[in-house]
Amino acid sequence: MKKFILVDNQGNTPDQQHIEPGKFHISEGEMDKSVAAIMNNGDNSPILAVMNYPGALDASMKMFLLNVWDMEGEGYSMIKEIEMPAITAEHKLAFAIKAVGAIYDFPAYKKWAEGWTSGDDRSMESLKAIQKSVEDEIGELQNMQEVAYSMGLDMDDVDGVKLAQFERAKVVFHAAEHVLNSQVDQADKEIGQVFNGIEEFVDSDSLTSMSDEVIKVA
Repeated sequence: MKKFILVDNQGNTPDQQHIEPGKFHISEGEMDKSVAAIMNNGDNSPILAVMNYPGALDASMKMFLLNVWDMEGEGYSMIKEIEMPAITAEHKLAFAIKAVGAIYDFPAYKKWAEGWTSGDDRSMESLKAIQKSVEDEIGELQNMQEVAYSMGLDMDDVDGVKLAQFERAKVVFHAAEHVLNSQVDQADKEIGQVFNGIEEFVDSDSLTSMSDEVIKVA
């Protein structure tokens, strides 16, 4: 397991937990404070660690990586400082596009996502087309929801999940439109909404793999 955390230049988290590098043994009921802090507050990728930091970012900040593994029934961990990757709004957008694609069973979205992330098609025309397709899907689901409510029924759980996924896609589209209009700062502000609770739909290993791919490719 890997976890990443962003701290200030003194090694302190926003809630003033101090992180120290080192190798640690994990036993039942006993865990080093630094390890516990990263386990509880760290993220599965460096991009998420940057995106989820609640304060202002500056060049003096540090990033720590926590590795946890099991050897013959004994838990071990290692914390080390790593170079903080230069993560741009474009990186975050590419990550969000991939993450939504991983939970989104909609071929038209996957085709658009592949074109955007590969750089083959980042046209406004294609963006507007996929936006319309998603809006149509949302409209159908909302109509089904209204019919169900009028009959005293709850919305089908599967349809409810689909609707929530489509809403994440809308955030991606808004951010992509901002990028195409050279409003990168606005895209940067919005894109974090995509990742709220996304671990419920995408496992941590997949998120890590996608974020690593984005940084390497970009």
